[in-house]
Amino acid sequence: MSLNPDEAKNIDTIVAIGEAFHRLGVNSFRLESALSELSRKLGVKAQFFFTPTIIISTFSTSDGEIGRHVRIDSSETNLEKLCLVDEAANQFSEGKVSPENTLKLLAQIQKAPSRYSDRLMLLCFAIGPATVAGLISSRPVDMLASFFIGLGVGFIDLFAAKVKGMEQLKEALAAIFATFLGIAMKLLYPSINLEVVILSGLIKLLPGLSLTMAMAELAMNHLASGTARFMGSLMTLLKITFGVALAQRISFALLGPDFFKIRAQEISQLTDSYLSLQGPLPVWYKVPILLVSTLTFAVVYKARPKDTFWVILSGVWGDLATRAGGLWLGTEFGSFIGGLAVGALSNFLARVMGRPVTLFLLPGIILTVPGSFGYRSFLTLFSKNFETGMGEAVTAMSIAVGLVAGLFFGNILINPRRNL
Repeated sequence: MSLNPDEAKNIDTIVAIGEAFHRLGVNSFRLESALSELSRKLGVKAQFFFTPTIIISTFSTSDGEIGRHVRIDSSETNLEKLCLVDEAANQFSEGKVSPENTLKLLAQIQKAPSRYSDRLMLLCFAIGPATVAGLISSRPVDMLASFFIGLGVGFIDLFAAKVKGMEQLKEALAAIFATFLGIAMKLLYPSINLEVVILSGLIKLLPGLSLTMAMAELAMNHLASGTARFMGSLMTLLKITFGVALAQRISFALLGPDFFKIRAQEISQLTDSYLSLQGPLPVWYKVPILLVSTLTFAVVYKARPKDTFWVILSGVWGDLATRAGGLWLGTEFGSFIGGLAVGALSNFLARVMGRPVTLFLLPGIILTVPGSFGYRSFLTLFSKNFETGMGEAVTAMSIAVGLVAGLFFGNILINPRRNL
């Protein structure tokens, strides 16, 4: 069957744009709507079906129907590439760039190296957990411990991305490393809050964002994609929880519970006398800590320098709105207020600046997502404390549902510029 050359070029470009967006983590309902809108502008009749691992598309042409299937092995969060792909798609849909040049541009964007060096990424991997620990506990000793754990987790994450077969093991390996190092540092400095430093050190790997995206897709009746993403999130949580539980069991088997008590008392007498890191920081310290935390998001999620201010603004806005909502309505419904505020602001900025809404949405909700509650739920269940574990699981789901509902209400309050 011969296909009209112009139709073939448009179809190839539409599929390439969809693949590029999919590899950058755009969720299924946004992507299906965006490609459907793009196809209508080009006069192409098309249907799309997306899951986290595959793109299925069908096109009605003058010579009949044709299908295209693309397998997606993995996705990354790269806000710079997301903006560049969005700009390329807009220029193509408006007829400013030919299909051939659009395909070349998409290939260049995909092959372009990261703007930020591995050293800077590692530094942000370390600073990010330290700031999260500061926001949770306000204790310098926990921030310092989280810094070193985050640094090690960053090494594992970068190493796994470059070694074949390691990507599936990085969560468990990082969890084992974080737990061993956390226990070692607690022996040297007994006042460390072990749960806080391990949780903060692993914060980058927790699938809270993926869990929230899964709930959003399920709410939009994208059941296949939502279910697949939800199960992927649970598997990531299980890997992390297994790593933490295994490291804890080995540590107690080797050292014994009495060693922890005696050693802690001995070291406490030596260290607490001249180290003053154990006291809480003043409340106002959380403001610069929050600013630094959101700045690390701009690097870790690879935003362009000119977009850094907006990433920080969204992150601070989302955190403050969630905290205010939590004080007013409680933790679960505080996420609804945070989602509403971030959703409305993201749509407004996307309309005014002509950028993808994800650029503002992702950093705005990253501190709100329920990954930490999911992690604590599984860890508690591993300890056979089923009542507390199920309570944490319900809290995680409530936060995710509240956040998704807030984002949807934010779309009603200020309509998005377009699907992406």
